[in-house]
Amino acid sequence: MKKYFKLGGVLFLVLTLSIFLTGCTKSPESVVKKMIKKMVTVDTFQFDATVGLKGAMAGLSQELQLGASESSETKIAVSGQADTSNDDDVKYLANLGIDFQSEGSDLNLNLDLLTTNEATFVKVNNAPQIELVDFSQLKDTWYKFQAEVSDASETEEDSLSASEVRKIRKLFQKVDFLKVVEDYGQEDLNGVRTYHYRVALNGEELKRFFVELKTIVDGQEPSLDEFKEIKANLDKWNDVSGDVWIGVKDYYLYKVNVGTNIDDVQSDLERFDLSLTLTNYGQPVDIQVPENAKVFDWNEVMAIPNVTVPEFSVDDLEKQLETLNLSDRELKELQKQMEEFESLGQ
Repeated sequence: MKKYFKLGGVLFLVLTLSIFLTGCTKSPESVVKKMIKKMVTVDTFQFDATVGLKGAMAGLSQELQLGASESSETKIAVSGQADTSNDDDVKYLANLGIDFQSEGSDLNLNLDLLTTNEATFVKVNNAPQIELVDFSQLKDTWYKFQAEVSDASETEEDSLSASEVRKIRKLFQKVDFLKVVEDYGQEDLNGVRTYHYRVALNGEELKRFFVELKTIVDGQEPSLDEFKEIKANLDKWNDVSGDVWIGVKDYYLYKVNVGTNIDDVQSDLERFDLSLTLTNYGQPVDIQVPENAKVFDWNEVMAIPNVTVPEFSVDDLEKQLETLNLSDRELKELQKQMEEFESLGQ
């Protein structure tokens, strides 16, 4: 009897330890869920990112007067900080370095970008000189871009209420945006212990998210055509996967790496790469809105002395339009812009 009692005690101990260890082991799915919930509550953070875009990009080459190109590559380096502690005063400040490379051409642009609830501010630090126009005189000046509204009611309609913001935050917390496809275990990342996972987008959950988001913002569910558009856009990203690094102790997202080929015959983009690093969560940030920013006026910019516009004939213009393969709507929009441009000289 004592023998069976002893074996029973050992069995009970094993079962207890199994339950305890299983309860303490965090599944990758539970870690990702906790990360999403934690990120929704973030107030301040800093970020660094690099973005790579590769493809024919014929439209951009035409816009910049670079001529035809089989392939081009754009690299974007971003660094900045964010303050989301006040829903009525969310601010992002970033420096962007953009390098556009095409056959025989290499253009560099560097600018500071500040976005708030009310407006976007841009300061050009370095701008390329292209054949179409020289924007060098825009350097080192903050410009303010603000959407034009006809009246105050339109502004209120476009902005989210505090109740809508709370609903959207709750929506973020209940949607499983990502599914874990591979667990690489724990790794040290810049002195922080992290979980490293390979994740993919959860298509069905993303569809549900955008449907519910539109319902919150517009007060009604999307129409059948709108739903089909949402589905078509998300289906393009079904095969996208990437790596994430999540803090073991705090569940903050510390790094994201994504790279994918774009298999869309209608897109000039062939490849997209992103590497994003997030740091200094909850640390004080200092983002000041420029007090003397100039309201951006395209007419004023085009009238700046020494801005060079090349001479061209009607025949040259018609040849350029033929190479662009513009739709009727785009041609009408271009004609409207040309009429506005011509009015500057009157």
